Amino acid sequence: MKEKISCLGRGRVPFYDALCDYEWISDFNRAVKIKKQMMELRAKKKEIKRLSPTKSSFKEQLKKSYEEFLQRRKLYLQKFLKDVERSIDPFRRFENEPRNVDRLGPYISWGEIEQALKEYPPSSNAISDERRQKELEAIEEQFANLQADLSEVSPQTYFIFRDGKPDCDARFEFVEHWLNVQAKVCEPCCPQGFLLTLAPENEKQAYRQLKIARVLRTNARFSAHTGIYEEGTKKLILPIKRKDGSG
Repeated sequence: MKEKISCLGRGRVPFYDALCDYEWISDFNRAVKIKKQMMELRAKKKEIKRLSPTKSSFKEQLKKSYEEFLQRRKLYLQKFLKDVERSIDPFRRFENEPRNVDRLGPYISWGEIEQALKEYPPSSNAISDERRQKELEAIEEQFANLQADLSEVSPQTYFIFRDGKPDCDARFEFVEHWLNVQAKVCEPCCPQGFLLTLAPENEKQAYRQLKIARVLRTNARFSAHTGIYEEGTKKLILPIKRKDGSG
């Protein structure tokens, strides 16, 4: 026979008193769906950013970068000339400073780069800079719309603030706790670890709506607690009574 899980008082269930009416579930489930969509958009954004550029876009990028490289070379050479203007043999000093070669790099002409680019193998999933930018902008617009939708179903009354800033959504903390308890118990249970059959109807309904059974395993270590009875009677004193007098 399996050991019963330790029963939990209301105070040990995160935000139980604030959430035990379960009137927040519809908005919560919507929030979960929106967060999933936002996560998918983030993944899509990363994928688009990783796509190789078309050869024409790549050439434009190379040209811009090459011109910036030449500008940096020129500025560094100007600084070098300023430093050696009183030197008898300026370029001996240049040779004796390895950092000069490191900063200037080997000279490569633009013609060499163009020739190498002609023989550069095209990528099968290449994307132009213009198309990439449009797709990223579309994702940002979708993300902003989802963020607005998420705000509507995530009122600040459910947020826990630390140092004046929102730290977590109490609903997610509560559901995570319930899932963790259920994962340890081999039969349906309420957030306190008691048999679900002992719970009031709205908690049983919440169990189904939140899909807590998705982590239920019949081979889990513990069985659900059946409650604590007043000595010498059949009066159940745990689960603790709610303020409305329900189980």
